[in-house]
Amino acid sequence: MQREEWHLDKKVPIAIIGAIVGQTLFFVYVGTAWKTNIEGRVVALERTDAGQATHETRITVLEQGVLRIREDLAEIKALIREATSAAAQSGDPSSTRPNQKSSP
Repeated sequence: MQREEWHLDKKVPIAIIGAIVGQTLFFVYVGTAWKTNIEGRVVALERTDAGQATHETRITVLEQGVLRIREDLAEIKALIREATSAAAQSGDPSSTRPNQKSSP
Protein backbone atom coordinates (compact mmCIF):
# COMPACT_ATOMS: atom_id res chain seq x y z
CA MET A 1 0.00 0.00 0.00
CA GLN A 2 1.45 3.31 -1.04
CA ARG A 3 0.87 6.34 1.15
CA GLU A 4 -0.54 9.31 -0.69
CA GLU A 5 0.71 12.74 0.37
CA TRP A 6 -1.66 15.62 0.92
CA HIS A 7 -1.95 17.99 -2.03
CA LEU A 8 -4.09 20.85 -3.20
CA ASP A 9 -6.10 20.16 -6.28
CA LYS A 10 -7.56 22.62 -8.76
CA LYS A 11 -10.99 21.25 -7.85
CA VAL A 12 -10.89 23.15 -4.49
CA PRO A 13 -12.56 26.54 -4.94
CA ILE A 14 -10.60 29.66 -4.05
CA ALA A 15 -13.58 30.86 -1.94
CA ILE A 16 -13.22 27.92 0.46
CA ILE A 17 -9.49 28.56 0.86
CA GLY A 18 -10.21 32.27 1.48
CA ALA A 19 -12.94 31.41 3.99
CA ILE A 20 -10.64 29.10 5.95
CA VAL A 21 -7.85 31.70 6.01
CA GLY A 22 -10.35 34.42 6.98
CA GLN A 23 -11.79 32.33 9.82
CA THR A 24 -8.32 31.54 11.09
CA LEU A 25 -7.36 35.21 11.13
CA PHE A 26 -10.67 36.11 12.79
CA PHE A 27 -10.22 33.54 15.56
CA VAL A 28 -6.64 34.66 16.17
CA TYR A 29 -7.82 38.27 16.44
CA VAL A 30 -10.72 37.43 18.77
CA GLY A 31 -8.50 35.22 20.94
CA THR A 32 -5.88 37.95 21.25
CA ALA A 33 -8.49 40.59 22.10
CA TRP A 34 -10.06 38.27 24.67
CA LYS A 35 -6.69 37.57 26.29
CA THR A 36 -5.89 41.29 26.41
CA ASN A 37 -9.27 42.02 27.99
CA ILE A 38 -8.77 39.33 30.64
CA GLU A 39 -5.26 40.55 31.43
CA GLY A 40 -6.59 44.09 31.84
CA ARG A 41 -9.25 42.87 34.24
CA VAL A 42 -6.71 40.89 36.25
CA VAL A 43 -4.48 43.96 36.57
CA ALA A 44 -7.47 46.06 37.68
CA LEU A 45 -8.43 43.45 40.28
CA GLU A 46 -4.87 43.30 41.58
CA ARG A 47 -4.84 47.10 41.97
CA THR A 48 -8.17 46.98 43.78
CA ASP A 49 -6.92 44.21 46.05
CA ALA A 50 -3.78 46.18 46.88
CA GLY A 51 -5.95 49.21 47.71
CA GLN A 52 -8.11 47.07 49.98
CA ALA A 53 -5.02 45.95 51.90
CA THR A 54 -4.07 49.55 52.65
CA HIS A 55 -7.64 50.30 53.71
CA GLU A 56 -7.63 47.31 56.04
CA THR A 57 -4.42 48.55 57.64
CA ARG A 58 -5.85 52.04 58.08
CA ILE A 59 -9.07 50.67 59.59
CA THR A 60 -7.06 48.56 62.04
CA VAL A 61 -5.08 51.62 63.15
CA LEU A 62 -8.30 53.62 63.57
CA GLU A 63 -9.90 50.85 65.62
CA GLN A 64 -6.88 50.80 67.93
CA GLY A 65 -7.13 54.57 68.31
CA VAL A 66 -10.82 54.32 69.22
CA LEU A 67 -10.04 51.67 71.83
CA ARG A 68 -7.40 53.93 73.40
CA ILE A 69 -9.88 56.82 73.46
CA ARG A 70 -12.45 54.61 75.19
CA GLU A 71 -9.90 53.57 77.79
CA ASP A 72 -8.96 57.21 78.40
CA LEU A 73 -12.64 58.16 78.67
CA ALA A 74 -13.25 55.41 81.23
CA GLU A 75 -10.25 56.66 83.23
CA ILE A 76 -11.55 60.25 83.12
CA LYS A 77 -14.98 59.10 84.29
CA ALA A 78 -13.39 57.22 87.18
CA LEU A 79 -11.39 60.30 88.18
CA ILE A 80 -14.53 62.47 88.07
CA ARG A 81 -16.40 59.96 90.24
CA GLU A 82 -13.53 59.95 92.74
CA ALA A 83 -13.46 63.74 92.85
CA THR A 84 -17.23 63.92 93.23
CA SER A 85 -17.31 61.35 96.02
CA ALA A 86 -14.37 63.04 97.80
CA ALA A 87 -16.15 66.40 97.63
CA ALA A 88 -19.37 64.84 98.89
CA GLN A 89 -17.54 63.33 101.84
CA SER A 90 -15.90 66.66 102.70
CA GLY A 91 -19.32 68.29 102.87
CA ASP A 92 -18.85 70.85 100.11
CA PRO A 93 -22.33 71.07 98.51
CA SER A 94 -21.21 73.23 95.58
CA SER A 95 -18.78 70.61 94.33
CA THR A 96 -21.44 67.88 94.11
CA ARG A 97 -23.72 69.94 91.82
CA PRO A 98 -22.97 70.02 88.11
CA ASN A 99 -21.82 73.37 86.81
CA GLN A 100 -24.77 75.41 85.59
CA LYS A 101 -24.46 78.25 83.17
CA SER A 102 -25.45 81.55 84.67
CA SER A 103 -28.06 83.43 82.74
CA PRO A 104 -27.34 87.15 82.06
